Amino acid sequence: MPGVLDPVTLAALVIGVDHVDLAALQTRGFKSPYLRNYVVARINPVRFHKAKKGDTAPPVPIGQALTRMAAAARNFNIGSVSNSDLAWVAVGAGGGDQGSG
Repeated sequence: MPGVLDPVTLAALVIGVDHVDLAALQTRGFKSPYLRNYVVARINPVRFHKAKKGDTAPPVPIGQALTRMAAAARNFNIGSVSNSDLAWVAVGAGGGDQGSG
């Protein structure tokens, strides 16, 4: 089947995406539990893709998406992260519902 990746290749691509040094962000004072979510959202190659009605195919094959994410992770500027950016991620993730469990 075309486009299907073997597990070793897929694992290598996922490891490449995990290149952003979250410890460096934590050292800069960012302690949010949403750090990883924020970084993944920023390097997501399809974050602005709008699906057309009836379109069921993925916008980008998984191998290509992970390759593009790995490249974006390598080029990610941790200096561009601000506390207000992380606050928006927490709001979007439902961070305000912490007492409803």
